Amino acid sequence: MRDAEELQENNAMTDAYVDQMRGLLLWALYHHQGGSSTIGQPIRKLLGIGEHDPMTRQQVERAQIAGGVR
Repeated sequence: MRDAEELQENNAMTDAYVDQMRGLLLWALYHHQGGSSTIGQPIRKLLGIGEHDPMTRQQVERAQIAGGVR
């Protein structure tokens, strides 16, 4: 049973890490949104955001939290 608990804890830590990285990528994208941005376009692809799609309000909020603005 201990192994299952450790696995669950590790999954929670991994999920938190992935959420943090996603927020930081959104923060970088927030500053490099142009359609021809050599920084923003690869980030958009990683996050599954269309080439010219605006960031949603939720994405902007996550970006600001990751960037320490909120």
